[in-house]
Amino acid sequence: MDDSLLVERRGHTTIFTINRPAKRNAYDDACVQAIREAMRAFDTDPDQYVGILTGAGDAAFCSGADMSGGRVMGGYSGHLEFLEMFGVGAVRKPMIAAVNGLAVGGGTELALNCDFRIASEDAWFGLFEPKRGMLAGVATQLLPRLISYGDAAWMLLTAERVSAAEAHRMGLVQKVVPHDRLLEECLAVADNIAGLSQLAVQGTKLVMSMQYKAMMRESMVVYREMMARLNLSDDHREGLMAFAEKREPQFENRWPGQS
Repeated sequence: MDDSLLVERRGHTTIFTINRPAKRNAYDDACVQAIREAMRAFDTDPDQYVGILTGAGDAAFCSGADMSGGRVMGGYSGHLEFLEMFGVGAVRKPMIAAVNGLAVGGGTELALNCDFRIASEDAWFGLFEPKRGMLAGVATQLLPRLISYGDAAWMLLTAERVSAAEAHRMGLVQKVVPHDRLLEECLAVADNIAGLSQLAVQGTKLVMSMQYKAMMRESMVVYREMMARLNLSDDHREGLMAFAEKREPQFENRWPGQS
């Protein structure tokens, strides 16, 4: 297992820790592959009932893809694997996001792929893609299904930072706790779930996810077409260049071929 992901078993609970604190726990290709392998192993382990996903250190849950070595594509094999974020959303067992700090871009989307989210009072969320001339990815599909359309639109269209308290109001986060009690709280919830019938728990998750993911394949067709157009635009190039140069972008707001 790559050391960019730490895996620890405590009783019937597995804790997955993205371990790249110097990069604010941004994932690279090696980390993505480690997450995939860990999710498969967890899902098939008959002695493990609940997973907790968190980030190393006190500053970040996950800041999304590590852009320093080029954009991480992850080698997705299809729409559902893209939506399920390296297998996190595909496991049959409950997954808890222990959001210990910032969750930006793909970090927010990893949290969305968990069944619920418990956040430190220091945590915050951000979907900043419109500042880079990009579309958010998984969040465009999952967020409007998870919270109200208005709150989802606020996050996706304003690119504003959302505090843990505001995320709790939106229903994005189910509980906000003191920073130093985050893992303790998540483990207590996991222990409670572990004491239930695992057949009933996993059956319930399957039924819920069927409705939650309805029409996602169709929606992804539209998303892919829109992404292809946007990627050819001057705004996309300008957004990425401005990010690399640490300056504000100057968008032209014209689609490719538009005069």
